[in-house]
Amino acid sequence: MQPRLPESSGRRNDCLVVIYTKEATLLGKRFVLEHSPVRAGRGADNQIVLDGDSVSRRHCHVESRGDAWFAVDDGSTNGTYVNDLRVRDTVDLREGDEIIVVNYRFNLRRVEDAAADATVQRKRPATVVAPETGWLGRLFGRRRRKKG
Repeated sequence: MQPRLPESSGRRNDCLVVIYTKEATLLGKRFVLEHSPVRAGRGADNQIVLDGDSVSRRHCHVESRGDAWFAVDDGSTNGTYVNDLRVRDTVDLREGDEIIVVNYRFNLRRVEDAAADATVQRKRPATVVAPETGWLGRLFGRRRRKKG
């Protein structure tokens, strides 16, 4: 179990790192948690602005309470998830937790750890093509079977 991110070491040392997105320019970007709350959503008034019709205008936020960070869903249509579990009210965050907002995945990290870690996990969408169809089928000598 990961320890809580202590307030005594400074909440300014915590950040959300984008570990998955379809937007290549955001991959690996760090959002330092300097203020509480830090809001994420489609609206321009959010600290973390996310593109996409499936993202609510005010989707969720991360807030500090004492020495801990919490993820809060702001009534979004498609939900907010922490470690693949839907946030119903608030969820206590620990270092390394994954926050999911539609097609965006964030990892809660310390700024120093995120900067020092050159191997931040970057998940990319996979394209699956059936080998017996299309150009791959022709490349590998397989042809579509005709019905009849």
